Amino acid sequence: MTDLAEKYRPHGFAAVVGQEQAIKKLRVQLGSPRPQPVLISGAAGSGKNTLGLIYAKALLCAQASGVEACGSCTNCNSFVSKTATDYTYFPVGETSTVDDVLGLIQKAKMAPWEAKLRVALLDEVHDLSTRAFEALLSVLEAPPRWSTFILLTNKPKKIPDPILQRLVEIQVHPLTPEIATGYLKTICDSESLESDPEALLLIHAATEGSPRKMLRIIEAVRSLGRISEENVRHELRLDVADALTAYSQALVEGDLQRQINIIDGWRLLPSDKCRLIHQFMTFVYFNIVRRIDRPDAIMRGFRPGLMEDFSRFVEAAQDRLDIEKNQIWQDVIGQFSPSGSETAHQLMMIVSSVHDMLSAPQISRGRILPKPTLEARLRVAQPPARTVSYAMWRSVKAIWDAGSFLPQQYGALFNVRLSIYHTGTSERDHVQGSQMVSDLTHQIGMRLADRWPEASKGKYHWIYRHEADGEGRLVTRLLIAVPDLLAQDVITWMNERFFSSRRDLLDGIGFSYSYRLSGSAAARLRFHWYSIRILSRSLDPQVTARGRDGDLVPLVDLLNIPRRLRKEQGQILCQQARGSSHTLGPNRKRYAAADFVDFLSALNDRAWAHIDIGWELNEHTSRKKETERRARLREAIRAKFQSDDKLAVKRLAEEMANLKLGLSNDPKQMLRGWQGWWPRSKSDCFCGIRTIQ
Repeated sequence: MTDLAEKYRPHGFAAVVGQEQAIKKLRVQLGSPRPQPVLISGAAGSGKNTLGLIYAKALLCAQASGVEACGSCTNCNSFVSKTATDYTYFPVGETSTVDDVLGLIQKAKMAPWEAKLRVALLDEVHDLSTRAFEALLSVLEAPPRWSTFILLTNKPKKIPDPILQRLVEIQVHPLTPEIATGYLKTICDSESLESDPEALLLIHAATEGSPRKMLRIIEAVRSLGRISEENVRHELRLDVADALTAYSQALVEGDLQRQINIIDGWRLLPSDKCRLIHQFMTFVYFNIVRRIDRPDAIMRGFRPGLMEDFSRFVEAAQDRLDIEKNQIWQDVIGQFSPSGSETAHQLMMIVSSVHDMLSAPQISRGRILPKPTLEARLRVAQPPARTVSYAMWRSVKAIWDAGSFLPQQYGALFNVRLSIYHTGTSERDHVQGSQMVSDLTHQIGMRLADRWPEASKGKYHWIYRHEADGEGRLVTRLLIAVPDLLAQDVITWMNERFFSSRRDLLDGIGFSYSYRLSGSAAARLRFHWYSIRILSRSLDPQVTARGRDGDLVPLVDLLNIPRRLRKEQGQILCQQARGSSHTLGPNRKRYAAADFVDFLSALNDRAWAHIDIGWELNEHTSRKKETERRARLREAIRAKFQSDDKLAVKRLAEEMANLKLGLSNDPKQMLRGWQGWWPRSKSDCFCGIRTIQ
């Protein structure tokens, strides 16, 4: 079968479609007597490699006009035949050691043999190690006049700032639907393939405008005959209307068993199912709820009225729970946010969670959280006289879980707290403010990794929550945990560099901060939990839980959120109301628990007197000692069966299995050096406080 991606790969700028701005920037460098190093970034399959190769060929060309390589000179011919002596291709994904980078640098320092320049193209440059980046920086700071570099990446945020500052950044964007369909139509005509406009639009939607991926689909579909929408859906398994229709109807009718059966019977990978449900709900939200015309070729073919029925169902849940419209849609859609690695079991838990969120309870008015975690319910005696917007318990609980997980897993506490006051009240202002917070947390991490790679490794954690003030402006509360010796530098950098450079751009953005870098352990602990309470200030005061005496008490009181802090969340117009570093995310928590035992939670156990007294730091020490003890047990077993014969391997596996059975996964059964809030076993009572051996 013909490889259309190779057959129609452009060999000159004139043949590249949809990248006029990128080509313009590259031609400026071609016309310069001393071209600067460039970074070409774009998604996989977007054409960045092709653009980089065309640019490299033009740099080497002996007769280049400043616009295009001639394609006929000796240098162009040797480039095509891969024998060019002054060109180096460096696949970082395969070769990224410091020694290899140093070898590349030494070659760059040598004068070219045939061309006017030495050209080095580094593919997947984001995979370089920290030391390799440092070596590359040394040559970028003072490059030889006869050498230049072309860096390619699909993860530009992983490139350190000192490197970026010395490069001309060029972005390769996905093709627009109009350009993509015209491009595909031209190729189909050249291949004598009949095609339908709807099919070409569907191919674009399925690939997000990636030329290489689109041509791969044309290759696959041509064996079915015409490039029609039906054939494309069949090849890509995008016959989604029936499955999504059945699922949404079962969800509206409150039939969880039928929802599970439909999702189980859908013959796609769990990650693809999750992505398509997320895409369907997003499509409904924009086109039906917000009345914003946002076409999606994949979401064609639904019966009239289906999306309106689903929208009314969510609206009924919104009225019943008294939640702001955009908030409930963001929460529901957020449940299906695809990570690309969902398992069937994880997807079923998401389906169950969304069912529980939206379906009317079978009991009297109110909602009750499952007893194994935390019993809480919302009671609304009378409809409120005004529209209010509070944070849902689920989102606030995630903040408290992170506050407990941080000291248990890392032995750290939040020691820096920021309040960022954004300007403007429109959706664009909120989105811009949210993006600025994302840039801030990313740049802090890059600065720490660049200046103190060893001191900061695995010790930078953050969590934030957005709210809106009385005039609708976005306010961000951000908590940061960073080693004390680095915190002051981070604060100074934020004040003097990050925010000062944005005040004029964002018309007077303001921020305030507090920190606790010294003092007693009790003072640091108070700062940590007071900061968590600040992020929880918008918790709905009508959400209640069982107190110590069994009576229902507002959670804001059980969590001791000061009355002076409590306020409504306001209407947040950006996509996410909260975020955290990956070190505090649910995936990291599941990974850490799978490697050992689950984590304790005084909140889930409703041990209200223990939610903020600092037991987590003692637990961190106990978990560390228990980890070491279990490692010694495993090492002792391995020492007994060091032979590689079949019997020794079998016995080793048997002993390891027996050891695993003998080690409890219940955190409350673990030996520890402090006394928990749960009843002690008889052996614990007899021995007193047990220490780990």
